[in-house]
Amino acid sequence: MPWWAFAYVIVLAGVGVIGVIDDLRQEEPPWYIALGVASALFTLIFVVAWWHAPLAEALGKHVLPMLLAAVAFYTISAKEDLRKLKSDPEYAAQRHAWIPVSAVILVVIIQIPAYYCAVGLSVRAWFGVPN
Repeated sequence: MPWWAFAYVIVLAGVGVIGVIDDLRQEEPPWYIALGVASALFTLIFVVAWWHAPLAEALGKHVLPMLLAAVAFYTISAKEDLRKLKSDPEYAAQRHAWIPVSAVILVVIIQIPAYYCAVGLSVRAWFGVPN
């Protein structure tokens, strides 16, 4: 794995930790936090498996359901976060209300390369496309 991919994995891990801390702060239910942790781990696994062929082979066709689960969770989570922000009476009054919305968008942008890895791994597994 090149150094920049390792750095990306660290950034992804940081985003995942921040997400879990935010969910704990908002007192989300334990099942929701568990889904967030699983989704964060899936995104990490996608990138590591992209660079580590034995892991990619071991995951095989399981990458696709993992990807669908991660994307579903992050989509629902982002929509819920934006809904909570817009229903907050202080949100509209805040001068810097654009910051939380930008954070949600940034998290999505950061995860796109991991999802690219997952799609590539899925194509390899399901259609036998070589590396």
